[in-house]
Amino acid sequence: MRLGELVYEPLPLEGPPSPGDVLTALQEGLRKARTLLEEKLAGALAGGLLVVDGPVRLRRQGPVLGYIKTHWARYLPEDREALLSILKPGERTPMFRVRRKGQELASWYLRLPLTPEGVRPPESGLLRVETPLQGDFGALADLSLSLFPALASHPVKDPRAPQNLLPVGGLERELSRRMGSREVVARILARHQDSLSADQGGG
Repeated sequence: MRLGELVYEPLPLEGPPSPGDVLTALQEGLRKARTLLEEKLAGALAGGLLVVDGPVRLRRQGPVLGYIKTHWARYLPEDREALLSILKPGERTPMFRVRRKGQELASWYLRLPLTPEGVRPPESGLLRVETPLQGDFGALADLSLSLFPALASHPVKDPRAPQNLLPVGGLERELSRRMGSREVVARILARHQDSLSADQGGG
């Protein structure tokens, strides 16, 4: 279905759809679209640095850094967890190893600036960065200390600051502008769905 410049493609579901099935299908569609974009960028950048919002899943010869903003899993041993609470803006932890589906990565935590002391939880402003165990990954760890703080967003402009980095926030705003009013698009999609349901019922 086309709405102006936007094309909405239906995601096929097997059996009666449930809210969980719909969410899973959307997340899988997003994952595939992100992977395709990463592959295109990796080819376009040749040997340049590729920064990925999320874990590193792409295998390439050039340098790549992935950054993770939410921390569902724990990677540090219990006796090292205290490092995260005392990490100051612009500092990082020592590197540690992460294994994922046959891929080994070097990872570390770093603290972004603009994290008010005593106001936010200890994980505020905390990024976990990772890169494949290849090439000079130690130099990439050092580079991350200047790269990510320079891209940190400000709480005055972004409620998800500082982890929602400036390029990502700018991209989100531009995509939102191109998509038009959420309410208008939702009404059009709802009418389209009602029309499809009526056609199926009549058949």
